[in-house]
Amino acid sequence: MLDASAGGDYWRAIALDPSYAQAWSGLGESYRRMVFGADGEPKVVLAEAKRACERAVQLDPDLAEAHAGVGWNRLCRDRARAGPATAFPPPPVPPARAARAPPAR
Repeated sequence: MLDASAGGDYWRAIALDPSYAQAWSGLGESYRRMVFGADGEPKVVLAEAKRACERAVQLDPDLAEAHAGVGWNRLCRDRARAGPATAFPPPPVPPARAARAPPAR
């Protein structure tokens, strides 16, 4: 398991009520965001995110954010499998703008 600082509030909520599906879903989200911040090994972090979101779905099958988390985890996992060069490509560079003449006065 990863450091409890990743989603510390969620871990505290889970400690108080292990059946609190929203806390499990939020924990999954916090782990998934670690990938984008380069705060952990993607394979390990995404495995924890998957585990947390799947637990949330088990606890509350109607919780939309838990299902969304499962989907995001699959997307991130598939991108991470593609390799570092394509895992999270940089945003596209906007085309150069043509130089404009200053407005006439």
